[in-house]
Amino acid sequence: MNYDAEFGRSFLKTTMVEVRKQVSKEAIKAAWTYNYKDGQGCMEFHGPDNFYLYGRYSNLWECRAAGWQAYLESLGNNHEN
Repeated sequence: MNYDAEFGRSFLKTTMVEVRKQVSKEAIKAAWTYNYKDGQGCMEFHGPDNFYLYGRYSNLWECRAAGWQAYLESLGNNHEN
């Protein structure tokens, strides 16, 4: 079992509950991630409204979840309550 992958998938699944409440299906489908495959875990997330997040992640699921959370925060929403 790959715990990093399981965490990333679980993190994304939980995050997407709130994303689906606030983001259109079209915008969700248009979002994408990129893995530099540099051995350092450098990845980027591209979301709606030209939103962009760059960082180091264990996998693309974790990157996408972090990207969506950052996007929601950029909207000024307190999605943790």
